[in-house]
Amino acid sequence: MTPALGAGCALVGVDIPSLGEIRVPYLLRSGSSPLSLRTVAVLLVSGLVLMHVPVSADTGAGARLAAERCDRCHESSVPARPSLDGQPQVYLVAQLRAFRERSRSKPAMVDVMAALTDQEIRNLAEHYSGREPNPPDVVIDAALTEAGRSKASAMHCGKCHGPALRGAESGAARLAGQKPAYTAWSLQLMKSGVRPHSGGKDPLLASLTNDEINALAAFFASLR
Repeated sequence: MTPALGAGCALVGVDIPSLGEIRVPYLLRSGSSPLSLRTVAVLLVSGLVLMHVPVSADTGAGARLAAERCDRCHESSVPARPSLDGQPQVYLVAQLRAFRERSRSKPAMVDVMAALTDQEIRNLAEHYSGREPNPPDVVIDAALTEAGRSKASAMHCGKCHGPALRGAESGAARLAGQKPAYTAWSLQLMKSGVRPHSGGKDPLLASLTNDEINALAAFFASLR
C-alpha cells in the first residue's frame, strides 16, 4: 500500500542517472522537483510501519458490543451457556475467530461472529477478560468437589490452565468459576474427540468416566 499523497503530488516515471539503466516507474514528485530516493524510501517505510501498528482494544466498545450481542445468553443463568467473564484475552480472541471462520461450529455463535472485525473481537476479549465471573447459580456437592479436586491434581490441570485454574495467556481457558453443566458438556465432547484438546483427541480425557467428569466440573465451579 502506498502512503496517502499530499496536495500537489503526482505519480511519474523518472530516469535516475546514478542507477544506470534502472528505471523507477513510480517516483513521487511534489511540485516540479522530484523527491530523492532516500525521501521516497523513508515515506514508504513509514507507511508500512503505520500499517502494522496494532490498534489498542477498546473496553468501552467491547462492553457495548457485548450488551448488544452476547450478554443475553452468556450473562444468563442458563446452565449450558458458558460464562465468558475472566477468560484470558488470547483464549477469547482465538475462540471468537474460530467461530467466525467456522473452524469451530455452533450455529448461534457462527451467526453472531460472522460480521465481526478483528478489532471488534479484540474489544470483546478486552471487555470480558477484565471481569470477574459471578459464582454459578447451582448447589455444589462438597464430596463431589473434593473428588474433582483430587482428579484435577492427578491430571495436572494447573500445568496448562494456571495454578489457580484461571487460564493462561498462552491460550488455555479459565476453568475456575465456570458453570458445571457447561464444563461437563465440554469434557464429554473432548472425551469423544468431537472437540479437540491439546491439538487432538486427548487420551487423558478419553479415559474419564462420567462420574469423574461431573466431579471435575463441580470442583472447577467451586473455585474463584
